[in-house]
Amino acid sequence: MKHILTSFAITMQQVFAVQAGNSVLRTQMVELSNRLQSLNEILYCLKAKYCISSGPMITDNFIILHQEWPHDH
Repeated sequence: MKHILTSFAITMQQVFAVQAGNSVLRTQMVELSNRLQSLNEILYCLKAKYCISSGPMITDNFIILHQEWPHDH
């Protein structure tokens, strides 16, 4: 019985550690989403100011269309 309680306590400590890590990741995700929105607003303003016509702005799905940007070769 003592072995079961010890195993349970260790497992619960691991669960709490994972939950703490997830909390940090969720906070970082919110911060990065806010930064992304700010960058999109800057891009929108620049496009409006300079009449730039290009593909879609960066989206929150973490996919960047590299072919939209000039490459140095």
